[in-house]
Amino acid sequence: MAAIPPHNYILMDIIDPHLHLFDLKRGDYHWLKSSEPPFWPDKSILQQNFSEHDLTLASNINLVGFVHIEAGFDNKQPHRELEWLEQTCSLAFKSIAFAELSANDFALQLDKLEQFESFAGIRHILDEQLQQILQQPNTLANLQLLADKGLIFEAQFDVTNYQHSQLFYNTIKQCPNLKVVINHAGFPAHNKADEQYSNSLSMLASLDNCAIKCSGWEMQNRQWQISEVSNLINLVISVFGIDRVMLASNFPVSNLSTSYNQLWQSYCFDLLKPFSTDEKKQLSANNAKLFYGLVLS
Repeated sequence: MAAIPPHNYILMDIIDPHLHLFDLKRGDYHWLKSSEPPFWPDKSILQQNFSEHDLTLASNINLVGFVHIEAGFDNKQPHRELEWLEQTCSLAFKSIAFAELSANDFALQLDKLEQFESFAGIRHILDEQLQQILQQPNTLANLQLLADKGLIFEAQFDVTNYQHSQLFYNTIKQCPNLKVVINHAGFPAHNKADEQYSNSLSMLASLDNCAIKCSGWEMQNRQWQISEVSNLINLVISVFGIDRVMLASNFPVSNLSTSYNQLWQSYCFDLLKPFSTDEKKQLSANNAKLFYGLVLS
């Protein structure tokens, strides 16, 4: 006989819009090798296979879907990662694939990726190369092609760099129909908002087609606590509006700080405690469902 939940039991459905799965035998994952950057002393924690069965949660949280973000499976043939995912995953999911944003054959890359039902868009990690990539002659046309096809561009860069944020803003402003999402809250230094970060955030939020995911705290501070990032997340929500913000994990990189279950327990029952029921659903599931076009079974 199944146990009867306590009278104050709350079940939350979540969609995780930023996670990575690994199959080290089938994929390349050059960045995971100890000889390649990033040179994290704890990288060995990540040097193993991770499947959707490792997304374990307590019974009070129900993972109903996720968005898989490219993880360097095969950057020369990025469709192989989508093929593997669609063969192995049973939960509802969408895929953000790698594609070379400034490439001459960008349209051909998209043609291959569009053969897969889960394909929703691309990510090209900008980081320190942002200026070089965005100023390439093909980049703007390729971003517009994404927009024309209703696909998403995932933008990963340091928002605390105001010059880079300005260049990104000026570029995306020319593609008002492109769906853009900023990864990892824009990497605020030490998970704290300074004036430059806040100014950049406000500028980017003025782009109506731009959303943001709150995740990746472990990349700034392995010992982060939910109490430390709550103010930051609340700032992001106040700037972008509650309908353009998504809570996410960055699994399995998040394991460098905490378990998948503990991360979502902290989100759902600590961070979201002051929010209304509808607001909780938006931040933990509904915004991701709408933005990525997830169809739940």
